[in-house]
Amino acid sequence: MDSLTKAVSPLTISASLFMVNGLTSLVLFPFVAIPREALSLGILLSLAGIMANIAFLFAIKKLGSTRVSVLSVIQRPLAVIVGAFVLRELITLKQLVGMLMIFA
Repeated sequence: MDSLTKAVSPLTISASLFMVNGLTSLVLFPFVAIPREALSLGILLSLAGIMANIAFLFAIKKLGSTRVSVLSVIQRPLAVIVGAFVLRELITLKQLVGMLMIFA
Protein backbone atom coordinates (compact mmCIF):
# COMPACT_ATOMS: atom_id res chain seq x y z
CA MET A 1 0.00 0.00 0.00
CA ASP A 2 2.93 2.34 0.63
CA SER A 3 4.11 2.09 -2.97
CA LEU A 4 0.58 2.66 -4.28
CA THR A 5 0.00 5.78 -2.17
CA LYS A 6 3.38 7.16 -3.24
CA ALA A 7 2.59 6.64 -6.93
CA VAL A 8 -1.07 7.70 -6.90
CA SER A 9 -2.82 10.30 -4.74
CA PRO A 10 -5.26 9.09 -2.05
CA LEU A 11 -8.01 11.11 -3.69
CA THR A 12 -7.51 9.29 -7.01
CA ILE A 13 -7.52 5.88 -5.32
CA SER A 14 -10.69 6.69 -3.37
CA ALA A 15 -12.45 8.18 -6.40
CA SER A 16 -11.68 5.09 -8.49
CA LEU A 17 -12.80 2.72 -5.74
CA PHE A 18 -16.07 4.51 -5.08
CA MET A 19 -16.76 4.98 -8.79
CA VAL A 20 -16.62 1.22 -9.31
CA ASN A 21 -18.86 0.72 -6.25
CA GLY A 22 -21.28 3.37 -7.49
CA LEU A 23 -21.51 1.88 -10.97
CA THR A 24 -22.10 -1.57 -9.49
CA SER A 25 -24.88 -0.11 -7.33
CA LEU A 26 -26.50 1.56 -10.33
CA VAL A 27 -26.58 -1.76 -12.17
CA LEU A 28 -28.19 -3.52 -9.18
CA PHE A 29 -30.43 -0.60 -8.10
CA PRO A 30 -33.39 -1.32 -10.42
CA PHE A 31 -33.77 -4.83 -9.00
CA VAL A 32 -34.02 -3.75 -5.34
CA ALA A 33 -36.81 -1.70 -3.77
CA ILE A 34 -35.19 0.93 -1.56
CA PRO A 35 -37.28 3.45 0.44
CA ARG A 36 -36.43 7.14 -0.04
CA GLU A 37 -35.31 7.52 3.59
CA ALA A 38 -32.88 4.67 3.23
CA LEU A 39 -31.55 6.12 -0.02
CA SER A 40 -30.75 9.51 1.54
CA LEU A 41 -29.14 7.83 4.53
CA GLY A 42 -27.13 5.65 2.15
CA ILE A 43 -25.86 8.73 0.32
CA LEU A 44 -24.78 10.36 3.59
CA LEU A 45 -23.04 7.19 4.74
CA SER A 46 -21.33 6.90 1.36
CA LEU A 47 -19.97 10.42 1.69
CA ALA A 48 -18.72 9.63 5.19
CA GLY A 49 -17.08 6.47 3.85
CA ILE A 50 -15.39 8.41 1.07
CA MET A 51 -13.99 10.93 3.55
CA ALA A 52 -12.79 8.17 5.88
CA ASN A 53 -11.13 6.32 3.01
CA ILE A 54 -9.34 9.45 1.80
CA ALA A 55 -8.16 10.18 5.36
CA PHE A 56 -6.92 6.60 5.76
CA LEU A 57 -4.97 6.63 2.50
CA PHE A 58 -3.59 10.10 3.24
CA ALA A 59 -2.41 8.84 6.64
CA ILE A 60 -0.66 5.89 4.98
CA LYS A 61 1.03 8.30 2.58
CA LYS A 62 2.22 10.60 5.38
CA LEU A 63 2.89 8.16 8.24
CA GLY A 64 3.53 4.83 6.52
CA SER A 65 1.52 1.65 6.67
CA THR A 66 3.14 0.30 9.85
CA ARG A 67 2.16 3.28 12.00
CA VAL A 68 -1.34 3.43 10.53
CA SER A 69 -1.88 -0.28 11.19
CA VAL A 70 -0.96 0.23 14.85
CA LEU A 71 -3.52 3.04 15.07
CA SER A 72 -6.21 0.88 13.48
CA VAL A 73 -5.55 -1.92 16.01
CA ILE A 74 -5.85 0.50 18.93
CA GLN A 75 -9.09 1.95 17.55
CA ARG A 76 -11.38 -0.83 18.78
CA PRO A 77 -10.30 -0.89 22.43
CA LEU A 78 -10.49 2.90 22.51
CA ALA A 79 -14.03 2.73 21.11
CA VAL A 80 -14.99 0.38 23.96
CA ILE A 81 -13.43 2.72 26.53
CA VAL A 82 -15.13 5.81 25.06
CA GLY A 83 -18.42 3.91 24.93
CA ALA A 84 -18.05 3.02 28.60
CA PHE A 85 -17.61 6.66 29.59
CA VAL A 86 -19.89 8.45 27.15
CA LEU A 87 -22.74 5.91 26.98
CA ARG A 88 -22.23 4.64 30.53
CA GLU A 89 -21.83 1.07 29.27
CA LEU A 90 -20.28 -1.63 31.39
CA ILE A 91 -17.06 -3.21 30.18
CA THR A 92 -17.36 -6.99 30.38
CA LEU A 93 -14.56 -9.29 31.49
CA LYS A 94 -14.16 -10.58 27.92
CA GLN A 95 -13.75 -7.03 26.62
CA LEU A 96 -11.23 -6.21 29.34
CA VAL A 97 -9.16 -9.32 28.62
CA GLY A 98 -9.31 -8.57 24.88
CA MET A 99 -8.13 -4.99 25.43
CA LEU A 100 -5.28 -6.16 27.64
CA MET A 101 -4.22 -8.65 24.97
CA ILE A 102 -4.20 -5.92 22.32
CA PHE A 103 -2.25 -3.45 24.47
CA ALA A 104 0.22 -6.08 25.70
